[in-house]
Amino acid sequence: MTLGYHVYGTQNFLLMTLDCPDEVKRSLNVLKELTVLFGIAQIEAGADVLTLPDHARRFGERSYYRDFLQEIHTELCDRIPCR
Repeated sequence: MTLGYHVYGTQNFLLMTLDCPDEVKRSLNVLKELTVLFGIAQIEAGADVLTLPDHARRFGERSYYRDFLQEIHTELCDRIPCR
């Protein structure tokens, strides 16, 4: 989500979650590949800890994380070998 804010601009990206949520999901799926590559590179460079901070809240909605990020975060945990 944070990469989306940087690519599209925070306000634009948040508005996209309302106006075109499917486009947001497609964008997040593309951007997650950068997160995987960066995470693996950090591990290979000797990192002890990885953090995936995503600011996932929209206008007080509790379903926002579930709708946009939960599945991606689960996949990231499976694909980045850092256990």
